[in-house]
Amino acid sequence: MSATDRPGTKRVSRRSHHKSRLGCSNCKIRHMKCDENKPVCANCSKHSIECDFTVARHATTEPETSCGSTSSSLTATSRNRFRIYQRSVVQMRKKNQNTSEQKSPTYNSVGVQCNLSVSVSNHGISFADLHLFYHYVASTSRTLQDGTDDTNKWQLIIEQNLSYRPFLHLLLAFAALHLSRQRPESREEYVKQADDHYTLGIQHTTSEISGLDVESCQRVYLATVLICLVGFGRGLRPGEYLVFSDSGPGEWYKLLYGVKTTRESYRDNVFVGVLSPEVDLISKDISPELRDELLEHWDYLRRLQIWLSAQTPDESIRKLSQFAIQTLRHTFHEVYQHRSNAKGGVGLMHIILGWLYRLPQDFVSYIEQKSPFALVILANWAMLLKYMRSVWFMEGWDVHITSHIRKVVTAEFQAWAEWPLHHVQKRDE
Repeated sequence: MSATDRPGTKRVSRRSHHKSRLGCSNCKIRHMKCDENKPVCANCSKHSIECDFTVARHATTEPETSCGSTSSSLTATSRNRFRIYQRSVVQMRKKNQNTSEQKSPTYNSVGVQCNLSVSVSNHGISFADLHLFYHYVASTSRTLQDGTDDTNKWQLIIEQNLSYRPFLHLLLAFAALHLSRQRPESREEYVKQADDHYTLGIQHTTSEISGLDVESCQRVYLATVLICLVGFGRGLRPGEYLVFSDSGPGEWYKLLYGVKTTRESYRDNVFVGVLSPEVDLISKDISPELRDELLEHWDYLRRLQIWLSAQTPDESIRKLSQFAIQTLRHTFHEVYQHRSNAKGGVGLMHIILGWLYRLPQDFVSYIEQKSPFALVILANWAMLLKYMRSVWFMEGWDVHITSHIRKVVTAEFQAWAEWPLHHVQKRDE
């Protein structure tokens, strides 16, 4: 008989311990004791890794989006790091089953399509979004870089704005559109991702514009710039011509309003730090061959201004036309200075789009109403877009705009609309 079986002997119980039988997979792999604390066990919290309990909790609480988006919304964690969450096998099988039951639609990037109700993960970013983010850092951001610069300003902008959710959504939308151009076989998938992120980004940015202040103005400004870039990245669409459309105002020009509102209200607070103005050290000289070409454009604009003044009895329209043509002459001169210094492509964007930005609203209204005098002047501006064809999101806009203007202006204006169209097509010969 053992000592524990003898009468009068007190049975000694085993000391309790925290051995885990239902611990997370990370602790099992590491052969560590898991305290099974939810939503994150102590070991996973200590090592800053994703815990199975968090994934399980997220999977049971994540609602479906109204558009069926597969991209997770982004948040910045307390440490501003990206973590990958993994879907369970059951979730993946269910997702594949639902996908196979539905006919795949044809996606075209059309901007804000619906109101998404996306569940935000406080701990992760989906594999799809991580792929987009990596592509932006490794590739897309370089397309925004002036080839003559040693540093990529947009890389610095990313580092400083990772915690701003609208900026991240718009950044991922832009990267998705870039991938849709590079991988046409997966275009529908990437365009769908771009539209989902664009919807979220523009919704958040619009709400912040109404409460703009000194602290938020720079990040909101950057978001509005990205909105305009995404507008270009969505590509050419029938009936849309940047400033005007078949139905009136152009959708892209509406996006420019956010940039103007932020810039004009908080200019001194926006252009600081990474956005501080830089001194342009390019030579003011223009090469002889480009000077002859510039003088040809100037002469055409001079003759157009004289003809419009003779044809237009309205003094206000004459003044608007004169202002638009004179500022366009200056824009041509600056573009040709940069071209003489081997600066083209994205390096011309602030110059060329700057002309649109500075147009009086009255003149823009005439463009939206498709007044022939305003459209002919706009066609001459669109000629400059051909010098940005090397930029993936600007390709084709020059011909798209000039050819349509040539088609819609009245007979007496068609000869003046022919010159810009001939000039942009001449490059293709």
